[in-house]
Amino acid sequence: MRDNTPLNAYRYAIYYSPAPDEPLAELGRQWLGRDPHDDVSHPRPQVTGVAAERMAELTADARRYGLHATMKAPFRLAPGRDPTELRRALREFTLIRRDVLIPRLELSDAMGFPALVPAEPCPALEALAADCVRAFDLFRADPTAEEVERRKAKGLTAAQKDHLLHWGYPYVFEDFRFHMTLAGPITDNDERAAVMAALHDHFDTVLDKPLCIKSLCLFTEPEQGAPFRLFCRDRFG
Repeated sequence: MRDNTPLNAYRYAIYYSPAPDEPLAELGRQWLGRDPHDDVSHPRPQVTGVAAERMAELTADARRYGLHATMKAPFRLAPGRDPTELRRALREFTLIRRDVLIPRLELSDAMGFPALVPAEPCPALEALAADCVRAFDLFRADPTAEEVERRKAKGLTAAQKDHLLHWGYPYVFEDFRFHMTLAGPITDNDERAAVMAALHDHFDTVLDKPLCIKSLCLFTEPEQGAPFRLFCRDRFG
């Protein structure tokens, strides 16, 4: 557990994020140029064929959130809820969980952007994510009409629209895909190939290897639009 930022915040989220001493965390902060655990900037690797300014643009959104996988998407607290209750709920939730093993990690841009994903389905991981969605929903304020319309404009399926209305986020349950975003969408084929090649080189030591999910983190967005910070980490069991 590590509490390193004020708990009162604009939004909260439940994420998986590798512990700072894990190789994946080091690779992530090097690639994104930022560590959400301490909010310190880090030098970023150069990508052959892509200017540094362009790489900063492509990774800007991922850098703001830090290396993570969403378990309960960012939400504002519901009226009458206290952030200390949310923090306590995460501790209680993790106490009864066991580690989840992803047998093999791979790079993919099949979701429309480069990300680290499981190489094969992982039912235990999907069950953990579904439990997170349900367990923490009582803390979530309803999305605004503007937020709903912005999501719908992205071309959601009927099921995803239903999820958005009932759970505040369209990509849950059967639409959940565990992923750690590494850059935004890249439409130029040559640019995408260059970035994917650089990613394969950079993350080579963790690709095709297992990843053990041992904890969950409470992240905060201190102010609207601010970088997300890790507030605490709770180990399973």
